Parts: sequence; structure tokens; C-alpha cells
Amino acid sequence: MEGLVLLFGELCAMVAVTFVVVLLPVAVACGELCVALVVWLFSWLRRPSQPVPQTETAAATAPPSGKRAGWRWPHYVALTSASIVLFVALTIAALDLFFFEATMRWVCGRLQTKTDIAVTFAEAEGSLWRGHIELKKTRVTRNGNAFSDFDLAADRAVVDLSLSQLWQGDRHIRRVEFEGLHGTYHRIAVRDKSVASKPFQIDQLLVRDASLEVHDKTRGKQGVHSRLQIDALHTEPLRSDWAAFDMLFRTNAQGQIDGAPFVISSHEVEGGRQTNWKMDDLPIASLATYLGGPLEWIDTGVIDVDVNDRWVLGETPDIAIQCNFVLRDFRAQVPEDMSKLKKSIAVPAVKFMNQHSRRLPLEFEFVLNKECFHHRASAQAAGLTTAIADGLAGEIARRAKIDPEKVKEVGNSVKQGVIKWLDRRRKSDEGADDAP
Repeated sequence: MEGLVLLFGELCAMVAVTFVVVLLPVAVACGELCVALVVWLFSWLRRPSQPVPQTETAAATAPPSGKRAGWRWPHYVALTSASIVLFVALTIAALDLFFFEATMRWVCGRLQTKTDIAVTFAEAEGSLWRGHIELKKTRVTRNGNAFSDFDLAADRAVVDLSLSQLWQGDRHIRRVEFEGLHGTYHRIAVRDKSVASKPFQIDQLLVRDASLEVHDKTRGKQGVHSRLQIDALHTEPLRSDWAAFDMLFRTNAQGQIDGAPFVISSHEVEGGRQTNWKMDDLPIASLATYLGGPLEWIDTGVIDVDVNDRWVLGETPDIAIQCNFVLRDFRAQVPEDMSKLKKSIAVPAVKFMNQHSRRLPLEFEFVLNKECFHHRASAQAAGLTTAIADGLAGEIARRAKIDPEKVKEVGNSVKQGVIKWLDRRRKSDEGADDAP
């Protein structure tokens, strides 16, 4: 799920950068041109008329010098408004009829100059007038970024927006849809804060028929490699400053993670909202590197996940989360490099786990403050994975009649060792780069 949150958070940020940061200056430029046209028309209409020879009778009935007969403020406003509407309509009509695809290629080119993201496509359809843009056979790539790289292709990408809202500076996109999305996503470093520097909102995010390879180099010595298959995903809304929260608690989705089916269902209930995450037959190794703790002592087996949460709208920022995990057909063992003191604590825990290796149900609850997700890019940064890991360790300790804090400490020893190893390797690489 961590890869799911990160991937679509970055994709939506890319869409926002493309159609807000890039198109907004275009809308502003059109506005400035319209203002200049208004000023010119107004000054032209107000210019004094040239005096002409007149008879005494005509002079007596002529309007005062410098004013046009029959012209009043309503005429100025009507002519100016009509000119603006005609100018904007002709400009957008010309772009729609003759230069729509060229305009989209220009927008993608501007995106690449502003960011390190390259977007190419085979065909573009739609209308700027209606705010509908559809790109076919689209490819999005990024290489050399400090946090993540990706190489993604989509059979169809659709964006619905309002140019008038962009003109007013409203960073609001009605709908973003990806169909036939496939490719690879590489997570290189942990990003704590959300991607977008300026907030934006997507009313609806729709994904259909996606197949992705997620490589997370921030976990374990060899990294984590996951296969993510999404049959359908619907998030409503997706806000940049609440991206992780909306992906986790405002999403309906179904698909597979490493071959294990998952379903996320979210719906409104009386006074609030409820979300259920359900995964069956998920390899324990897929979760162990993210949660750590006693799960890292297991090298085989599967886990069934059933997580329910509920939060009240407008009353409290707390999210009540109930976790039901079932470990099946696994085998645990004490790490060989663990100290004797820690082994004395880990041995009884491992013994208890192996006694229930056919089926070990673990149930626990905790409360997480919603504000933890504000401006956070991932569940890890928000503290959700830590809370689940502590709950698992505490439940195993309670069942095995061991001090929960000691089990957490021992379980995290492997995790901390990996982090220290990665830090040593990073410092070694930096030293090699600085060497003459």
C-alpha cells in the first residue's frame, strides 16, 4: 500500500504541475492581453473628434467638442465586452480546431523545462473550450531524481478542468483518469512531506487496468520489489496536502499485491466515514520490511489482513483503527546476529509463534490523529506503519506473556541494523564522490 500511495500521489502532482503551473501563466497572459485590448478600445472610443467646418445651424445642434454624438457609457461597455468575448472565443476556437495537439505538445515541453518529468504521447484529443483533454499512448518518465524515478505508459489519460478557474488562480481539477497504466516505479529515498509545493485538489481520480512494478530501495539491503495490479481505483477527492490520507481513507479499489487480492472499500456512515482494507494470502515478507518487529523473524508464510477504521466528520481529528491479522503456514527463527540478552527475550516469543505456525490470529486497536497525515507523502511519514508495527509486537508479547516493550525493542534491532548499514554505505559513497 505504501507504493500505491506514493505512486499516485506523484502522478497527480505531475498532472497538477502540467495543467496548473504550466497553463496558469498562459491563462494569465490571455487575461493581460484582454485587459490591454480593453484599454486600447476604451482610449480609441474616447479620443476627441477632429473639428470640421460647420454651418451656423449645424454648429448650434452639434455636440460639445471632444465628444461623439450618441455615444454613452453603455455603448463603451457593450462594445468592449463584445470585443473581449469575441477575442477569447476566436483564440480558443483556433486552438481547438487547428492547434490542439500542438498546444498539448507545447505544454508537455514546458513541463519538462520546469521539472525533470518528460511526457510524450501519440495522439491528443479534446477541447480547451470544454476543459477536456485526452492523451493516447502516453509515456511519462523521470530519471535522476533524489527521491524517486519512474517509467510509466498509459493507453489513455484524461484530464477534465476549467480554464476559467485556472484563470482565477483556482488550483482545482475536476477529473483525472488513467487507463491501461503500466511500467516501473523506483523509490530511492524517503520523502516526508507531500510532493506539491502549492496545494491543489482533484475531485475524482480514476484508474483502470494498471500493472506496475514497484521497487523500494529504502527498505532492506536488497530493497523491496512488489508487483501491483489494479483492476479499478476511485479516490474522491484527492488533495495534495492530504494525499496519503485521501489515498488510504477516501479510496475504493481492488486488485492484487504480489499475487494476493486486495480490496479497499470506503463509504459514508452516520456522522462520519468508514474504510475497510482487506488482503488475503499476502506474503509476510511483503509487510515485514515495512512493519519490522517480530514479522522480520519470519522468512516464509502468508498473512490475511482485515483493517477497519472509522472517523467522525467535523468533531474530532482522531481515527479509530481496528486490525485483524492472521498469520498462516509460517516459520519464525531468532536472528543469528542478535545479542545474547536480546535472544533471551526473543526466544520465548519465537517459540510461541512457532507453536501456532499453522494459524496465528492477532487483533489489536489504536487511535491515530488525523493531523499526522497533513502534508505527509506516505503512511510511513504519517506514523501509520509504526503504529501497526507496535500493535503487532504488543499483541504477540501479550499472547506469549512477555513484556511488550522488550519485544518491540528486540524486533526493531534488525530494522535498526539495516538502517545503520545503509547509512554507512551512503557515507562511504559520499566519501568516494568527494575524493580527488
